Amino acid sequence: MTPEPLPMPKPSTMNLTTVGAPRPGPRLVRAELHELSAELTSAVGAVRSPSLRRQGLLLRLCDAEGRAGWGEASPLPGFSREDVPACQRALAALPWSRLSLDDAGGELLGGLPAAARCAVETALCDLIGQRGGEPVASLLGRVAGQAGSAGLPVAVSALVGGESLAAVCASADEALRRGVRALKLKLGRPGRADFELEAARALRERLGPGGALRLDGNRAFSRDEAQRLLPALAELGPELIEEPLADPRELVALRSPIPVALDESLGQLPVDVLRPLLACGAASVAVLKPMALGGPLSCLALLARLFPDPEVGRAAACVTHFFDGTVGYLAALQLAAALRPVRACGLDAHAGLALGPQAVLPAVAGGMLQPPRRPGLGLVLDGAGRGLALGSPLWTWQPTEVHRGALYNIEVRVTQAGLDNVLDPMQLDVRSEPWFADAAGQPAFDLIFCANMLHIAPWEAGLALLRGSARHLAPSGK
Repeated sequence: MTPEPLPMPKPSTMNLTTVGAPRPGPRLVRAELHELSAELTSAVGAVRSPSLRRQGLLLRLCDAEGRAGWGEASPLPGFSREDVPACQRALAALPWSRLSLDDAGGELLGGLPAAARCAVETALCDLIGQRGGEPVASLLGRVAGQAGSAGLPVAVSALVGGESLAAVCASADEALRRGVRALKLKLGRPGRADFELEAARALRERLGPGGALRLDGNRAFSRDEAQRLLPALAELGPELIEEPLADPRELVALRSPIPVALDESLGQLPVDVLRPLLACGAASVAVLKPMALGGPLSCLALLARLFPDPEVGRAAACVTHFFDGTVGYLAALQLAAALRPVRACGLDAHAGLALGPQAVLPAVAGGMLQPPRRPGLGLVLDGAGRGLALGSPLWTWQPTEVHRGALYNIEVRVTQAGLDNVLDPMQLDVRSEPWFADAAGQPAFDLIFCANMLHIAPWEAGLALLRGSARHLAPSGK
């Protein structure tokens, strides 16, 4: 069944500065776009159209004080209305010279595709959080009326994968070992309804009566098909089923025996269509995906329009990812930390994280995820991800190495990377104090970064590193 085209919703806007966020200060001085691409180890997306490749854009916004805010635009093929080239064109055409930190969630972003807007909202929120010395979740918490909740861990649900019963059970067992108590199974495999029912029964058996079983229809069924399939699934006591119908406007007539969650519909149906579905009970849960809905602020704005009572909205909300890279994933986690939904959030690690950039991410422990407490988004680049920071023209780097023979290797790598903000490498033994021969002209560094040293260096070298850093760091340095 092919439904009629769905009308586009009007954009929702919400401005951070209207709810007591730190004043924005300087305007942006630079915007950078980096292309992201990855071959995935396992397919993502709907079971009828899985993909082993993910592409996107990484946005880096810099302010005049050297801070960098990160955002991601990675539309999901088969779900998003826009693609990566459309996001790239839209971001390139944005009047960056007119954009300031005050524009997060503002009208200037209203014409952007959802994923592109998500990138800008996230990067601006990241900068505002860094400037104010608080995580993005604290900013969003004030918008959502949940001030003070940012540091609390978030309960996590896991997506169960596999095309055989053994694989499904193995995937579930791995999640259960990490303390996850909510498991989700995707439905809609052509001609495999019996397998999906058997898999759902196996998950219920593993979860026991206290665990949450979730189903995701991915709009795979007509109303007649759903009316035949859902009663048997309802006997397993699922917590919810996401988007069971190809045409969500038929949910009222479906009378589902399982609570229904709206997912794709939130980004495709206007609010005046969504509200009646929620008001009559045809749907009761709103699945918030920042990448699909335009960013964390857009998610909160939409939730407020759907549920004027903040507590009702929080009870109905469930936050999850769009198989994003690491920046999009952190944006979703910060949103979940701000809302503190009643239900577990779909924020378990997933294959799409290979999109990058390579970063340090929190791990699920006891079924919970601790959001980063660092100011801003909490992005900590790791490994190859640090190369993006090196490439920023707002920073000038002075590489050093204790072994003279390694200086040539540094020169070669800098040349190959085409970096013009890296000075010639110099030999430095931190135990030689002062570090620079011209003591009167010793430079003051804004940042001193040390890697691959302390675990192999003698104890006195570690002490000398601390003394030298104290001497050479600028008053506001790190």
